[in-house]
Amino acid sequence: MMADGYHHYTIDEHNFYYTPSHLVWHVGEKVEITLDNRNHARPGLNHQWNMGRGLASDATGFVEHREPTGWKTNFFAGVTINTKSGVEKIQKDFSVSLTPGQHFTFKFIVPNKPGKWTYGCFLQNGQHFMDGMQGVVDVKPSI
Repeated sequence: MMADGYHHYTIDEHNFYYTPSHLVWHVGEKVEITLDNRNHARPGLNHQWNMGRGLASDATGFVEHREPTGWKTNFFAGVTINTKSGVEKIQKDFSVSLTPGQHFTFKFIVPNKPGKWTYGCFLQNGQHFMDGMQGVVDVKPSI
């Protein structure tokens, strides 16, 4: 959907998955995202959303097991975002955590960072991500 020159996307957070789980953006595109925690667990679960490349992980004490903690490269590093609270240039990491029923909207211009980027939730020591709470954004060169 397009409004005020921005392509609007709603990403719903459910129990260990997002809808949609795949998006396509173009460099220079104006994007508005609304994240909506719509999980149906009882009691409800908090969820997180952030986007990047190169999965970062920490040791767990078991040699063969590491838990995902986020990204080595955050998509929003250096990107200016606009929220109800104002305008902010992200220095390194950008992550949104929502309680059940909460939503958050922000706007930005897709930076010149083409390729595949993954978004995910790393709560509960990365268990949400490992259980499938992740999606992909294909960033294409400008049209």
